[in-house]
This record gives sequence, C-alpha cells and structure tokens, in this order.
Amino acid sequence: METMIPADDPVRLLSAFVEGMDLSDLYRTYDRIRKNQASPRQMLKIMVYAAMNGIFSSRDIETACRRDINFMFLLEGMPAPDHATIARFISLHLSACSKELLAETTSELLSLGEISGKTVFIDGIKIEA
Repeated sequence: METMIPADDPVRLLSAFVEGMDLSDLYRTYDRIRKNQASPRQMLKIMVYAAMNGIFSSRDIETACRRDINFMFLLEGMPAPDHATIARFISLHLSACSKELLAETTSELLSLGEISGKTVFIDGIKIEA
C-alpha cells in the first residue's frame, strides 16, 4: 500500500501533520481505548481526510474506509470503523475538543507561514425565517 500512494499525495501531508499534533485533549475524552480498533489519532485523520474530500456521512466514511486506499493508509492496517463508531467519535470525542484542535491547527499553520493571520473571515449568512 505504501508504494501505491505517491510521495506528494495530500494524504501523506495530512498524516504527517496530525502525527505532529498534541492530541492529549482528544485522548482525555476516552475512558479506554480498545486494541483492535482505530486509535483516536487515526479516527481524526480519517475524519479530516473525509472532510477534505466532501464526505460527511458516517455511512459514506465507513464505505470509503473499506474501499479507498488513502483511507486504508490512514488507518495503518486497522479494520475500518463502522458508521456507529464514526458517529460516536464525532459526537462524544471530537465535539468535546474541537475548539482546542482547531486552535492548535491554526497556530501550526501560522508558524509554518501557510496563513498570515492578518485577515479574519466571518460567515455572515442571513437566512430569512
């Protein structure tokens, strides 16, 4: 599988980026972590990669984990999580520490010079009731 994914593929960059993150806040949301299951780090990787590719449904993410070589690469040989596990990860674990993870991501991107921090964008959508 390692040779099937080009060296400059975005999935490799994502994996390296998440590997460098401090995920202690995410790991604190767990009481225990099972051995034959994707780790919280791997779950975060597949969630971010799914969002990068416009996949948001837990069932679609499950299917991608079973069929797509890039998702399999991120799972590092672990079995694909089922849709219930993915939904539970989002609602119980990711939502509990999403602000901290986004702040860390922003800080890292600032330090790498990928974003300037000079411009702030706010979603100002107005929807009529």
